[in-house]
Amino acid sequence: MAISKHSMRRQRGSQIVELAVVLPLLVFLTLVIIEGAGLLRAHQVIVNAARETARAAILKENSSDPSNMLENVGTCYLLRNQVTVPTANVPASCTQKVTSPTCTTYSITVSGQNGTPALPPVKKADGTFMSVSEVKVSCTYQFKWLSKLQGIGFSLPNTVNLGSAVDFRTFY
Repeated sequence: MAISKHSMRRQRGSQIVELAVVLPLLVFLTLVIIEGAGLLRAHQVIVNAARETARAAILKENSSDPSNMLENVGTCYLLRNQVTVPTANVPASCTQKVTSPTCTTYSITVSGQNGTPALPPVKKADGTFMSVSEVKVSCTYQFKWLSKLQGIGFSLPNTVNLGSAVDFRTFY
């Protein structure tokens, strides 16, 4: 059975229409997957920055240092792992260069430093006490690609808040 030129033109025309319908959807799904992966990665780095800051807080050589030093530990950890922060907040001890911030705002708070625990001390069975303190890291994550879709009719958020809190215990 021979296919006429007229039917081939119709098939080509329907392929172009199908491509015009499906291509924006594929581009959107690809951008969502890329942004989702970046968001998950940033969240994991934030969790690890809180852990790293808590680890630095329980070290004996850091026990007398102010919490500002511990905030610098967390900030440098974020920068080393490509979760960038506004350049005004980058401590001099960090050697990483910040181009465009991943986090538009961020904070690292260490509660319970210098002998004042964040939570009441816990008495262990052997009579020793355990001090419980906390490190909180939060970040307002800036989307790179999804925010650019605002102009073509998509209503999506430009930022999302990420955060993590880690408790650390010291014995005395």
